[in-house]
Amino acid sequence: SVFLAIARGQNADSTTVVTYNMALPANSTVTTFYQERREAQFSAIDDTGADSPWAIADVVCLQEAYLADDRAEIVRRASAVGYNYSYATTLEDDATLRGKPACSAGPAITAATCIFRNCPNGSDVFTTLECSLGICSSLVSALSQACLNCIGEGSGSLTAIVTACTQAKAEDFPSSLGLMLLSKKELYNSRLVAYRQTTSVFRRGYIR
Repeated sequence: SVFLAIARGQNADSTTVVTYNMALPANSTVTTFYQERREAQFSAIDDTGADSPWAIADVVCLQEAYLADDRAEIVRRASAVGYNYSYATTLEDDATLRGKPACSAGPAITAATCIFRNCPNGSDVFTTLECSLGICSSLVSALSQACLNCIGEGSGSLTAIVTACTQAKAEDFPSSLGLMLLSKKELYNSRLVAYRQTTSVFRRGYIR
């Protein structure tokens, strides 16, 4: 995880901005020591020591905070130390995903069959996905964003990943880009700008 602090000016109106990678992915099962990492990140928010980035900054920009529960806890803790304004990116209502599988078996198996026939099925999922987005693009594009999020967060062979994603819960793979903006100063007209408006394995965008 890396943070960068930027101070603009030295007058009373100066603003200190910190960016921080939380490394809290949507699928906690693929991150080693996820719970320990989560608690360490949250404890850092509570640190009000003079050298703490959270104590120094006026604005904190976060990456890789995907889950709704994690984002809610970050907002709660940040507000307790003076960050009264926040914006978190969500492309869909997470509640609409509850109770559904991340990947529907039919479309996922159809896409996987195309991929297995035409693309290498090794341990390098990125090479396999690059091939699949070319040869099997129409079938891959038909998958839901939750399904693609699950596949993108997986590890191991694509066979194992697709099998796991037909059994996983969709709400564990929300369409949030994992971006958050927390501020001690009032925010105006914050909004998410996605680099692509269509579904994709790795969603990317920024807060404007």
